[in-house]
Amino acid sequence: MTQKQPIKLWQWLSAGVLFVLLIWAFLPLFYPPYLITVYMAMVIALCAGGIFLTLRPQILGALYRALWAKGWGKALLILFHAAVLALVVTAGVFTGEMVAANARTPEPNTPLLVCGGRVTEEGPAPVLTERLNTAYDYLAENPDALCIVSGGQGADEPRPEGDVMAEYLVGKGIDTSRILIENKSADTEENIQFSAEILRAAGYEGDALAICTDAVHEYRAQENARRLGFTTSAVSSPPPTFVLFVHWVREIMAIIKWKIGL
Repeated sequence: MTQKQPIKLWQWLSAGVLFVLLIWAFLPLFYPPYLITVYMAMVIALCAGGIFLTLRPQILGALYRALWAKGWGKALLILFHAAVLALVVTAGVFTGEMVAANARTPEPNTPLLVCGGRVTEEGPAPVLTERLNTAYDYLAENPDALCIVSGGQGADEPRPEGDVMAEYLVGKGIDTSRILIENKSADTEENIQFSAEILRAAGYEGDALAICTDAVHEYRAQENARRLGFTTSAVSSPPPTFVLFVHWVREIMAIIKWKIGL
């Protein structure tokens, strides 16, 4: 009978890190109106599986040996490791792009595009509220800046996001004459495209555009605007800490899908 191997320090440390990430992935469920998403479920499953296999290395070892003994299993393991390495490198590159996008600061009174987010019967959800407060601060500091709020109505939302966002900013003291509303878009690409059309129709002929969205979303939003000829900068709001990890995972996957045209 094979003697059970003691768990090494690095295994305990790895399991500890995965446990922290597991709890972090669960946190959004305690802050309504967040619901479990595909990405949240994926992160939870990977972390839980990683903890189990880290603390039960004999199971992982037996699985590897069984697969490696077969031709198709060996090919599967090689492909798996290549895919994991590619995903890690890709995530690192795109995270660097996120940091670079957030470092672009706008010139005074650059028009501001505020990307939408979830709304409820009570108004903007916490993440969108933080974004709108960031937009308000920018507009208060740049009194000649035009603002366009962008977001349509999701299936589980009572009203279009753009309408709710405009009311929120007006309620904080921003003059209605400074606010344009885009309330038909369903995703980031439409946010930018439809908002650009409204800005042009309103007479804006410049190419500078500041984008207000979450820090992890800035890169993808700016890249969409750059494809339309804008020179972009960031007025970013950090997502609440409790959703940052899940938002980062979701955004990395969204960038990958967008880059390959899915």
